[in-house]
Amino acid sequence: SGLVLNPIMRLCNHSCAPNAQLAWTAAPSAECPCGVGQFRLLALQDIGADEEIRYTYIGTPGIDAPLSADRRRALLQRRWGFWCGCSMCASE
Repeated sequence: SGLVLNPIMRLCNHSCAPNAQLAWTAAPSAECPCGVGQFRLLALQDIGADEEIRYTYIGTPGIDAPLSADRRRALLQRRWGFWCGCSMCASE
């Protein structure tokens, strides 16, 4: 594991019901000056021009075992220091 510093992705917020997904592209490309690969944000649905881009900080929806809102909030509080108020947590 490591640390990623990306000036664009750091502007995106967390949601337990994301509209984008963080994905690693390992294949070197002309777009990656380091020659190792890069992170990309991939839209999971249509995102309007005035809509916030949100991805989950805690796993991959549909792949990882689902956690209750209480467990997701505790994890986010412990790791990132905030209480989640996304639409998914609010509705549970």
